[in-house]
Amino acid sequence: MLKTSSRAARRRRSTRPIKFWGIFLCVYALVLIYPWVRIDTLMGAAWQPGPVTYVLLGAGPMLVRFTRERLPRRIGRELSLLCMNWLGLSFILFVFLVLFEPLNLIFSPSPWQAAWALLGATALSAAIGAMNAQMIGIKTIQLRFPKLCDNLRVVQISDVHIGSRRPGLLRRIVDKTNALQPDYVMITGDLIDLPHISVDELRPLSELAAPVDYVIGNHERYVDLDDIDARLRQLGLTVLRNEETATRQFQIIGIDDADDTTQVGTQLSQLDLDREAFKILLYHRPAGLEAVAEHGIDLMLTGHTHAGQIVPFNLVVKRVFTHVRGLATHGPTTLYVSPGTGTWGLVIRLGSRSEITCFELSGQS
Repeated sequence: MLKTSSRAARRRRSTRPIKFWGIFLCVYALVLIYPWVRIDTLMGAAWQPGPVTYVLLGAGPMLVRFTRERLPRRIGRELSLLCMNWLGLSFILFVFLVLFEPLNLIFSPSPWQAAWALLGATALSAAIGAMNAQMIGIKTIQLRFPKLCDNLRVVQISDVHIGSRRPGLLRRIVDKTNALQPDYVMITGDLIDLPHISVDELRPLSELAAPVDYVIGNHERYVDLDDIDARLRQLGLTVLRNEETATRQFQIIGIDDADDTTQVGTQLSQLDLDREAFKILLYHRPAGLEAVAEHGIDLMLTGHTHAGQIVPFNLVVKRVFTHVRGLATHGPTTLYVSPGTGTWGLVIRLGSRSEITCFELSGQS
């Protein structure tokens, strides 16, 4: 009986990668290939691209993803941006097609007119989303913590994604942040998402007019993490890697991003936490809130979700994370999930806003 159970468990483990990639490829084909096949069918174009063209169309972004580091840096970056925005357009068109197909069965509009209406709606949505993605709002949140001795202004920046976004975005972020006159600036990961982003491209960070604490996100792990760590330290940022640091007013804890759901609790149990001090935890993703509360953290700052970035993708994000944006509390801990200061991949936001968050923290006085 034990041998049979063991063999069944091994079979289940061995089939998991097959199931995962099967589902992934089906979703990938639906989003990236089906929309254009459907538009081509509706238009009834005299020239039919054929299966080879569609396979290349779908495989293009994946090929760029796996070969960009072998290409000249500028070419690799531009191709990556082009492919990600193509993926974004395909996703928007796919959403409109999901809405269109039931209506098509009921009303049977002209296929040619329907195709152009779908393309027009996609282009208009992408244009609105692209303009929205360029806007960076300032959100001010007032919180009171009796453990604080002084009033503080802390600014959170998250998910800038230099690589997907051009380095010039940093200049705008730094100028807006300095205008807030913060006491501290805290960056909660995914500052960078492509390899070989140079110190010169990141140099505006050195002009932030307050001490800067930074923790890594998942995208830094995917690229040249050790080099990113060194570049940011060179620019004067405090990079917290599963460690804590103390200021006169409070204790700051930074934990490396990880896919392991026990990461936060495990790392906090290994750190020297001051139970009496006001404590701020920086962690990239909104996970482990219960463990954070058990360790007496007062304020947890996270990002990662982008608030979905594009509707209806926010519905998918909500299936993964309990808290997708904004404030939440659990026991003594207040959690804030930033919707992100930049954008990942495509430079489009629909149903969400880019944000620099300003926390006005008041204490006993």
